[in-house]
This record gives sequence, C-alpha cells and structure tokens, in this order.
Amino acid sequence: MSWSRTFLLLALTALATLAEGTTNGFFDPGTVHEAVLTFQSDQWRVLEPKERDPVANPSGPSADELRDLDFGYAHADLELDGTGMTNVAVRYKGHGTYRQSRATLKRPFKVDLNEFVRGRRLSGAAKFNFNNNVADPSFMNEAVAYSLYREAGVPAPLAAHVRLSVTVPGRFDRHYLGLYTLVENPDQNWAESRFGTRRVLILKTTSNTLFSYLGEEWSRYRNSYDPRTAVHESQARRVIDFSKLVSQADDPAFEAQLPEYLDLEAFARFLAVTVGLSSLDSILGRAGNFIVYLDPVSNRFCFAPWDLDQAFGGSVEVGTQEQRERLSLDHPWVGTNRFLERVFRVPAFRRAYRADLSELAAGLLRPGRLAERVDSSAGRIRPSVASEGDRIRLRFEESVAGRSVPAVGPDGSIPGRTAPPDRSGDPRPIRSFAAVRHASIVQQLEGRDSGLLIGADAGAVAGSAPSARLAEALSLRLDVDRDGTVGRKEMAQEVEDWMGEWTGSRSGILRLETLSAGLRRLAGESVSAGEEAVEFLARRILSEFDLDRSGALSRSEFSGGFLRWYSEWDPAGSGRLPRLEWIRGLAAKGVAGY
Repeated sequence: MSWSRTFLLLALTALATLAEGTTNGFFDPGTVHEAVLTFQSDQWRVLEPKERDPVANPSGPSADELRDLDFGYAHADLELDGTGMTNVAVRYKGHGTYRQSRATLKRPFKVDLNEFVRGRRLSGAAKFNFNNNVADPSFMNEAVAYSLYREAGVPAPLAAHVRLSVTVPGRFDRHYLGLYTLVENPDQNWAESRFGTRRVLILKTTSNTLFSYLGEEWSRYRNSYDPRTAVHESQARRVIDFSKLVSQADDPAFEAQLPEYLDLEAFARFLAVTVGLSSLDSILGRAGNFIVYLDPVSNRFCFAPWDLDQAFGGSVEVGTQEQRERLSLDHPWVGTNRFLERVFRVPAFRRAYRADLSELAAGLLRPGRLAERVDSSAGRIRPSVASEGDRIRLRFEESVAGRSVPAVGPDGSIPGRTAPPDRSGDPRPIRSFAAVRHASIVQQLEGRDSGLLIGADAGAVAGSAPSARLAEALSLRLDVDRDGTVGRKEMAQEVEDWMGEWTGSRSGILRLETLSAGLRRLAGESVSAGEEAVEFLARRILSEFDLDRSGALSRSEFSGGFLRWYSEWDPAGSGRLPRLEWIRGLAAKGVAGY
C-alpha cells in the first residue's frame, strides 16, 4: 500500500473514532449492559405480529421484516443500566432471527425512544436494535465484525452486549431472556454523529439488482431502496443518474464517470473487509443487509455493513464451508451481480481493493489478533451466556475454543451434540475460521490459489470436487488481468502460449499425454488426488477439437476449439466472459460434473 493510501486510511480511521465520541462510552466493548423491558398485559399481546395481507400491501415489507408478518409497536418502559424511560416503542424485528426464535421468549427487538415521546436520546441515539444471537453460538460475531469495519476506516454502527430481561405483571418479573447484541440504528442520529449533519441519504436496499435504471421517477425506486431518512430531490436525482450510468454506459464511459458517483477508496475498504470475513449475507449474496449512504461532503455513494451475525463465513445456506473459507477475491459475489461485475473491471478500484486486502491480511485479519479478541470478549460475556443454560454454555465454550458446533435449525432447534472441527456442513467459529480464511487470502494475493466461486444455485457448479477445482484453476489462468472476467483476446493469446509451452514450439502437435501433462501443470495443487478430472478434460478437449480426427491437435485446432467454446458461452459477443460463466460452460461440457 502506498504512503498516500496508508495516510488516508489512518486519517479516516481517526475521524471515525472521533465521530463516535458521543456514543463510545456507552458502546464500550468492555461493558455488558443490563436492560429490562416492562409491558402491561395488553401491550405484551400487541407485540405479536399479524399476518400481512399481500393484496393490501403488494410492495412487501422493509428489508428487516418477514415477508408474511407485520410487526407493530407496543408501549413499554425501558430500564437501561438503572436509568428508566417510560412509554418507549418496542416491536419485534428481523427475518431469519425472528423465525428461528419465535417459539421462545428470546426474540429480537427494536426499541424506539421517540415513536410516542419526541426528542429523547440515549447517548445520542433514539433507536436501538436488540439482536438475539440465535444463530451465533459465540455471541460475538456482530460485535467483533462491526469493530473490524470501524478499525479499517469504514463508518459502521456501534455494538455492545446487553443482558435483557422482561417484566409483565402477573406473568414475568425480570425474567432473564438472555445475552443480546445491542446495535445502534442507521438513521439520522447515526448520520449526525458520523458526519455532523442529519441531511444524509441513508438507504437499506432490498434490491438484488443494485443501481439498475428504473426510469426517471423516484417513486419507482423508493420501495426497493427502503430509505431510512428523508429523501431530498437532489438526492433522489443522484440515485437515478448513477443507476443510468451503471445500466447504460459502455465500459470506457463507466470507468471514466464512476469516481464521480462512487467513492472508490471507501468502497474498496468496505468490500475488502466484507470479502475478508466471507460475509455473504450482504451485498455479496442476498439482497439487503448493507447500508448505502450519500456522503454529504463529496456527494458520492458509500457503503456500510449491517446485520453481521453471519459474518466469518457463517451463511450456512450459501455454498459449502470450503467455498466460504476459500471465497474468491476476484469474484466474491454469489451468482451474477451486474453492479459488482462492472466495478471490479475498473483498474483503479481493483488496485485499491487488493491493496486494502493486503493491509488487512497483515493486520486486522491476522489469526492471532482475532484469537486474542475472541478470548477477551469471552471473558466478559461468559457469565451471561452461562445463565442461559448448559446447552447454550457448552456450545459457547466449543466456539470460543475454535471447535465447530452444528448450526441451529430454521425453526431454532438446537442440536444436542457438538461436531468435530473439520465437519463440512457447519460454520467454523471465529478462531478457526480466521486461520483458514487468512491462509486463503494470502495465497490468492500471491497468485498461488484461485479461490472458489459460488454460483446462484449456492455452488452446484463451483464445488470442492477436483473437477470443479480444475475448472476454477483454468479460469484463473485465463483471467490474465485479474478483473474477474475472461476476455476473448486474452484467452486466445494465453491458449497459444500454452501450446508453445507444452510442445516447445508454436507449430507443434498436442497428443493426449502432452495435453494431460500440460493441464496438470496449469492446475497444480488444485487437482491433487484428482487425476481422473484432468484425464477427463484432456479427452473431452481432444474429442471436440480434433476436427481432422488425426488423434492429435494442431495449433489452429487447439486455439480454434477454445474460441468455439467461448462463442457458445458468450452468445451476445461481449468479449468479456465472467469467470463463473466460464466454469458453468465447462460444466455444460461435462467437465465440472465428472
């Protein structure tokens, strides 16, 4: 990383820390808060969500709500660290976390101090999210992940731990629900504490086609972008204009104008941390769970993280454990993502992104450093976790030690056994994940590994079988400029170079043995214990490319065969084929499905 980038990163980190000054005391990571919510019986019943009428509300819920449930606010009193507030608004929140906890009392809550009484603040904030950690046996994914973003210079919500109890006269008296993660809300108060003004556009998008042009009327964008602040005309215009650029500009115009709309340095840092943590419940995967804001000074779009309980490769429904741990740095998104695909082709972004990944690998993401953070956090929260019962305590201790435990079921059921560290279906906890992920990042930065891609079908193509590894290794070699795509021209040149290497002459002849040996050298360790995959691919190439049926390939047959395959997989003739499409093309030939 250059001195100018290093200085900029340090300056942004310092500014983020300074901006957090009003709330840092409250969100001190060394503190575990005590909170009690008190409801009258009728208001406790009001909390129960209602079935949503899809006809009456066809636009659907906001990003943090269930598709089929409507959460309404109930009146309650809040006591936090001995300070009481009456008539606060409380509702359930979340999607998967509510569904997984709805059979228990430990559900996730959103608390709004201003819904019924205006003008109230607590440490500068008016809304708080009580996240129940139902899918995180370590109880620390969110708190640790948010802190890593902030230390990397990315403005991110603050988080702390809180012991939450509930009182309902005649039913519960300070009944302990469990240990929650308390996260500040990304709203105008958050904007004011970070940027010194409330006039900041904050979007919590639910769109899976980010910055797609939908026309000239803001009303067409509002629902899928789910604004959390007032939207001024100039801000709406900015979203529309950027969407038009992303959707309609050719590559030279997009590259030239992108820095006018997107803070490339800030976006590179945000993505470097997200990819480093393999946080796939984010912009990399499903829609939602990230924040887009328009910087009030630069008037450029920036990003911040949200809902990080599945950070550290914890999205068990996306790909395999190995795919999450070896997630590609050059193509880290799941399936197709036009916005990210276009940004990753911009050289200025790629340079900043890879420089940030190198910096993170040398610092914040070092396994030893994260292990120390796990031990420190565990020491603070261990008594609170133990109060939730032996099964929860045992899962916690296994996680702190770096041993995997079976994932909680979709209905919140907790498996009654532990799992060995190498179990493929269950996420590794922070300590063991950090070691494996860090090694993969370093190997990819050094060009010794291609990483793994995850398809839209959560990895049916780019799996961990030797055949899939071979396809990925070949795609990496063909992506000479490391922009996440295989260009037609770069592929043609690279294939001709292979021919020269393997035969010792550009006019030589490739026979099966030489072809197999060459493919084996290209793939290297990616096909260890997978000789059958190499032989299968070599025979398929020879069968399809040998037009004169001589039993060998001339230079023109070898290069012409790859060009024919390329044309099949790029029917629009774009000349830029995403690496995932290349792998899918091989799968269609039966290569990755050996």
